[in-house]
Amino acid sequence: MKVTVDLKNINLVERIRQIENRKLSGNFIIISGKHYASFSYRDGQFQRARFDDLKGEEAMKKIIELENGLLTINIIEKEKEKERLWRIIESLPSLLFCGIIEGGIFTNIILKKDTRFFEKEINNFLNHLMIFSNRQKMEVRDITLIYNYHLLYIERVKEGTYAVFLLPNVEDIRLLTVSIRNITSRIKEVMFFQKKPGYL
Repeated sequence: MKVTVDLKNINLVERIRQIENRKLSGNFIIISGKHYASFSYRDGQFQRARFDDLKGEEAMKKIIELENGLLTINIIEKEKEKERLWRIIESLPSLLFCGIIEGGIFTNIILKKDTRFFEKEINNFLNHLMIFSNRQKMEVRDITLIYNYHLLYIERVKEGTYAVFLLPNVEDIRLLTVSIRNITSRIKEVMFFQKKPGYL
């Protein structure tokens, strides 16, 4: 899952901390003026970094100082989490898309095969949502947007973490409210290990 964002719109140090805390794996590329930089993490552990001709920790220090440029984030989703999310989305015929935003980073994306959206459309959409969620992440609670005749619904799971749903458009959003709350509750159980009897 790849998204590209402007460094001006994110806090890179916070993004790295999020990756370490969630023990995520991913590759990151930054183009900043004449500078080329890249770094990678595996299971939350720093692996390697490059900033022009510099490598390792020295390169990482330079990367963290960057304020301008484009950052491409390629998060490798955790298979077990993805499988659990699939079990949720497959049981809800009306749910077309489900994503998790943590601190502005999409850590899981589920897109049903029968949706009519193309990968390019979804990526463009995620890029816009990444910027939006970052700017609003502390204030957002319930937000509905219209995207290609479907409702995009952002629901807060916990502080700094949001679940994103793409649902068929309806005349009255209240018709979907109970379903959305149930989905959010299930995702909280799955993603944040709040185990209960009969847990998945």
